Amino acid sequence: MVYIVGGLPGAGKSTHSKKLAKENSAIVFSTDVWMSDLFWMDSAPGEDVQWALERTGRVENRMVKTCIELNKIGTSSILDIGFVNLNWRKKTYAKLDAAGVPFEVHFLEVDRPTRWERVQKRNSEQGETFSFEVTKEMLDFMDQVYDPIEPSEMSGKLLMLKN
Repeated sequence: MVYIVGGLPGAGKSTHSKKLAKENSAIVFSTDVWMSDLFWMDSAPGEDVQWALERTGRVENRMVKTCIELNKIGTSSILDIGFVNLNWRKKTYAKLDAAGVPFEVHFLEVDRPTRWERVQKRNSEQGETFSFEVTKEMLDFMDQVYDPIEPSEMSGKLLMLKN
């Protein structure tokens, strides 16, 4: 099983992913963690959007492929990837379906003021879900590119969570 955890910044994706991992003995693959480990030392988050989007796409493609391979050996995984773009969601569903991998999407919807409050707290505390500082401009950008998720996208594989 592959669990896809989506939502805008500050929605609680990383926290939810960690909980799911414990409950399902699954491995978490987080875009934020991979980007921090592999690329943010080369260009600060928010500095060059196109540069970041290209690398994020490569990271997420590799994570999906790895999740498919893990499924073949009976290991569940969690994609903590945001999942805010409709085309990206459709491509991911198609890849998993084509590989015969069962998946479930957990999409967290949280209002903007609560998300901003959480992001500020995470930025200042730099606790276990902190990978890099998220600015108001980054939050604004993600809000602008967000394609609202519809339950009809996934034929019953969607779990909407109000967090």
